[in-house]
Amino acid sequence: MRVHRSCILLLLVACASEEARLEPEPERGDIFGDDSRRELYELAPGSVERKAADATAGLLVFSGGFERERDLRVLRGQGLGEQHGLCEGVRFYDQPTMGSCTGFLVGEDILVTAGHCVSESTCPDMAVVFDYAYQSAEDTRFDERLVTFPKSDVYSCKQVLGHGYDLEDNCTTDWAVLQLDRPVVGREPLKLALETPERGVNLFAVGHPSGLPTKIAGNAIVRRHGDLTFGYELDLFGGNSGSPVLDNEGVVRGIHICGGVGDYTDDPAPWNPDFDLADGTCQVPIVCDQYCGRLGTAFDIKSIAPSIRSLVPNN
Repeated sequence: MRVHRSCILLLLVACASEEARLEPEPERGDIFGDDSRRELYELAPGSVERKAADATAGLLVFSGGFERERDLRVLRGQGLGEQHGLCEGVRFYDQPTMGSCTGFLVGEDILVTAGHCVSESTCPDMAVVFDYAYQSAEDTRFDERLVTFPKSDVYSCKQVLGHGYDLEDNCTTDWAVLQLDRPVVGREPLKLALETPERGVNLFAVGHPSGLPTKIAGNAIVRRHGDLTFGYELDLFGGNSGSPVLDNEGVVRGIHICGGVGDYTDDPAPWNPDFDLADGTCQVPIVCDQYCGRLGTAFDIKSIAPSIRSLVPNN
């Protein structure tokens, strides 16, 4: 498919007004109440969440980190607990963490992510990996800190088709549209919304929090919205940037771009009463029993959906 950058650079001319801030901003957290994150194998086959996960990929900058073995690609990462100095017993402590962001498929070779995740200079060094997820509790592709992928699930970034990123406020304008090196076979692109979600709309998100294998976070609603973004209490971390934020019909309403400041803390109270530790010995996720700070933020997909549809007429 031949594409032209000019067809996607008409995006944000009419969207210059600043987002209305409807919530206070005290301390910030990344888990709101009970941790809602689920593994891929916990989803029902054919469910809306499973279809969304199938179309979601991890973005791994520096694709040269792959070791090549015949038709396989092997990547080495760190354990989550090791990388962040977590306390033993924290969820996903032993799972590998690799990659920097998340993206999602909107056409046969078109991927959307957050603007701060990629640029024209980093595109050639980026690997895009589908099915970086536990297919079962004992997935044999995961061996200590190594993860093995079939090469058919590993793609590269061919070019950046469109990009928007506000360096002065990266929680407003933050999106990118990429063309992959080849069409993606056997995965259904996600559908895009053409309207801003109303407050109270149910939401879930798919992605790679802290570079972990795919996690699905849910049980959230739209808490506020402005001209360019909307906010919610989804359990998302660094690495979820670029994740699709979807409604219950599986339609993409936004691109996750911004969350709490700091995902983990070495202060055990009041964040997580399940851990009895002295300050500074290890870290735990920041947990809020109720709303405790800045909401997660998504860039409203309606702002760029028409231009994406000019590239992908069937979406």
